[in-house]
Amino acid sequence: MDLSFIVVFGTRWTFRTVDRAWQGVLNCPDCRSPQIFQEKEAVKAFTLYWKPLWTVERAGHLVECQHCQGKFDVPIELTEYGVGLTPALSV
Repeated sequence: MDLSFIVVFGTRWTFRTVDRAWQGVLNCPDCRSPQIFQEKEAVKAFTLYWKPLWTVERAGHLVECQHCQGKFDVPIELTEYGVGLTPALSV
């Protein structure tokens, strides 16, 4: 009797909304129009069968266009107001 099976594991980047995240209107470079943006945190997670289990690495904060889902660095104008400096919660 052969008990062969495949285990699928790895890592992938996920983008999570942070607690008390900034949300506002910015000009989207991809949409070329004003769109609603939301602050996100980029984390690399270990996955088993494509399900994230735990955080391996944190890459910082970014803003995501809610229309096209494009992800961009936090604009310098917003860092003066504390956007992108929100403390991340442990997973």
